[in-house]
Amino acid sequence: MDATYEVGGQGSEHVHKRQRQPLTKQLPFLHRETRSHNVAMSTGVLQIGCRGVLDPQELLCKSSCGSRVLPMSPANRRPADPSVIAAIHHPLRRRLIDLLGVEGPATASQLAERTGELVGNISHHLKVLAAAGVIEEAPELATNRRERWWRSAHQSYSWSVADAGGEPAGELIATVSEERNVTHHADKVRQWFDARSEYDEDWVRAAFATDSWLRLTPDRLAELSDRIRDLIQEYYENPSTEESAQPVFVFAHGVPARP
Repeated sequence: MDATYEVGGQGSEHVHKRQRQPLTKQLPFLHRETRSHNVAMSTGVLQIGCRGVLDPQELLCKSSCGSRVLPMSPANRRPADPSVIAAIHHPLRRRLIDLLGVEGPATASQLAERTGELVGNISHHLKVLAAAGVIEEAPELATNRRERWWRSAHQSYSWSVADAGGEPAGELIATVSEERNVTHHADKVRQWFDARSEYDEDWVRAAFATDSWLRLTPDRLAELSDRIRDLIQEYYENPSTEESAQPVFVFAHGVPARP
């Protein structure tokens, strides 16, 4: 049974201060990224939540905005075609999605400062994301004609290898992107391991990881997926407003596996 993967990227403005040939050309880079991280999930169900797992050097806001990178409401979730999948799963573009989702609208110059990349490079990747509909311009924030602000397009996306319908290029894009998605999740946990000494004991005790072996049918696994998604949605719709609230990255995988 193929897993269905989701990427959510809602932005916030309430933050403290298709074509086969072009898609195929993007695959070698995606594949190199995936080969450098041989991450495999062997558990039946894995849920991990880590407080403050985003790199402190990314200058993330200290407001309650962790839920802004979680799945959005069903009305805003849509299947991703191969062009969107390929756009999302470039490592720098994925980081730009996260930054716009957590911190809210920004210019290419601001994003370049936060990522250590050249402004021209950031501008290129922002245009790719905009063409795929993942982000959009926020012209009302510009103070002059040359200034361009970008924000999340308030969409989340889901995809499965099964969606490719046996088309080789589509299957390859989906497969490589799934692998990159797992790497992205694992990288956030590794960042937490490296940075947790900077957090107080309450955060260290609150971060969690849990896994279980279950015996399920495909229908019951799909039911479990829906229940986990609904629970996360509940926290998404009711974010913490206390001063101590920070960004929190939460993910879940449930896959058929063998000991």
